[in-house]
Amino acid sequence: SAVSGAGCECIMLSADSPEKTRTAAVSAGVREYYAQCMPMDRLEKIQEIKERYPVNSVLYLGEASGDSACFSAADIGVCVDGLASETAMQTGSAVIMDKTASPIAGAIDAAKVTRSTVRQLLLAVLAVKAVLLILALLGVTYQLWFAAMVDTVAGIAGILYSSRIWTEQK
Repeated sequence: SAVSGAGCECIMLSADSPEKTRTAAVSAGVREYYAQCMPMDRLEKIQEIKERYPVNSVLYLGEASGDSACFSAADIGVCVDGLASETAMQTGSAVIMDKTASPIAGAIDAAKVTRSTVRQLLLAVLAVKAVLLILALLGVTYQLWFAAMVDTVAGIAGILYSSRIWTEQK
């Protein structure tokens, strides 16, 4: 599946029969799956998954009103086919209006690029501040206008650098 390709561990919780669930899981490339899960079973499995992977976020993908509790229990609830159930739409964190999950992989990729850019910008800002502090301690930047100008230029450069996220994701 597209989500597995984004580097995420996928676990399928299905209300279908074991045979249907296995067939769907194999065709989607999902290694771990559970069949005949009723809403309360899915809720328990979500709690188990959150305990097993405490650092990672749990994204629950569903489409029915019976998934509302699961949407709330997961860190991120995504309602696929937003026209199917208004209750599911209201409890989910995000709504995909068609019946495919393909936009999720794009959102995961965008989040990874954003996280990387934020880390790079934080390091750059800390480096500029450290250089200004060292220069001030050495007496080179005793005038406030110089430090303010360097800080402003660094801020503008950071804004321009971070705007690349929009152009890379189109």
